[in-house]
Amino acid sequence: MDKALRMSKKGLAVAISSVLFSFAAHAVQDARSIAMGGTGVASGSYQSAAFYNPALLTKSKANDNFSLILPSIAGEVADPSDLIDNLDEFQLAFDDFEAQLRAIEHLIE
Repeated sequence: MDKALRMSKKGLAVAISSVLFSFAAHAVQDARSIAMGGTGVASGSYQSAAFYNPALLTKSKANDNFSLILPSIAGEVADPSDLIDNLDEFQLAFDDFEAQLRAIEHLIE
């Protein structure tokens, strides 16, 4: 029983790490590729060939001995209710309201 429990823990650890590392392999992008809309296949360098296009390895020079791509942290934010646009519209309406109040105050004085 104890051996079966250890094997299931090892299997679970392998499964979780496989999922995490397989995601990380597809998440690597350099800053240039991100800025150009994810065009790594067409505009990548030989350093990122393993991630985008193995044919880019032909662009390496004889003195290119080592390459290191450091991982980065990325995030994505969604605004399905258009909160930012609604806040901008509210700010414009509030500015108009304040301008009308100032005009009324000017007439009263």
